[in-house]
Amino acid sequence: AQRGAGNRLDSAEIRWVHRVGPDKRWLIFWALLVDVYVAGEDRNKSNELLIGRPDVAAVVMYDAEAPSRGETRVALVREFRSPARTPDGFVYELPGGSSFVPGEAMRAVAAEEVHEEVGLRVDAAALRPVGQRQLGATLSPHTASVFALGLTAAQMDALAADTSVHGEANSSERTVNAVRTVDALLAGGEVDWSTLGMVLQALPR
Repeated sequence: AQRGAGNRLDSAEIRWVHRVGPDKRWLIFWALLVDVYVAGEDRNKSNELLIGRPDVAAVVMYDAEAPSRGETRVALVREFRSPARTPDGFVYELPGGSSFVPGEAMRAVAAEEVHEEVGLRVDAAALRPVGQRQLGATLSPHTASVFALGLTAAQMDALAADTSVHGEANSSERTVNAVRTVDALLAGGEVDWSTLGMVLQALPR
């Protein structure tokens, strides 16, 4: 993308990498100090550290039978994450994640993440593409491919009633369903700006 904008990477220094999985074979995070020539400003910018990770897929599952946009319920997952600044120390996010399988379609990744984190089997073909954007453009180049799936009120009730712990087997991931209305998301501070934006973009107008 930077090359397409006419910019040039003059140098880069890997500051650290973090690997996970069997034998630490999967690269999940990296930090890169870069020196970029900015063509539009005829100068170099050399003081930025990029925090990279694989691109992710996320799914906005919502109550398609809700009487209004504000009353529309959205399926989130509650998960402990160390950087969280919420009152309970947990993050509330859309079900989603990344893949270490080269070339795996994001729609397939999205469907698998819903099963892992929410406990619901969904047909990948039923996921409606919403779009792909960066999540934190001042810090990381990774993107989220967002998909939407309308559910019935009964299906949303079932998700809300499910208090079991989900997550990827043999990992530290522990997720619990958290169903919230759009009005509650707008009024409270449970979700971050990226999650809120993805929800609002995905819901029918």
